[in-house]
Amino acid sequence: MKLYSDKNLRQLKAVRLKFLRNSRGFLRQYRLPIIALVAAAALDCISTTHFMLYERHHMGEVHPGIFWAAAWLGPVCGPIAGKLTQIVFGLAATIYVRPYASLLLWATTVLYSYAFLHNLYVTEVFAVWATTSWG
Repeated sequence: MKLYSDKNLRQLKAVRLKFLRNSRGFLRQYRLPIIALVAAAALDCISTTHFMLYERHHMGEVHPGIFWAAAWLGPVCGPIAGKLTQIVFGLAATIYVRPYASLLLWATTVLYSYAFLHNLYVTEVFAVWATTSWG
């Protein structure tokens, strides 16, 4: 009994070829937005870990992947594993749709930056910083 058809194999090969073709020179061409994305993702990961450690729960996490990673791996390893998974799968998808890579990378960077700032606001880091720095 065959578990696949020849048509499915052709489609999978076409997807693989498109991915390989689009991956040539991708990191070199988009290194600046990728660096910005990784920096914003790291800040989001750090602030998420801070949020989970000091709020004593992971229930406030909105992203289901990060939520379940934190539930299974804890408030430190969970966000790290979840964020790395997001970056790897996100970059793979972006390579596949390379004509939209710049838009996707910068939009994701903005969203990660917003998530970082939101986590700081939720944990009142901004309030503590403002009162100790200017107060």
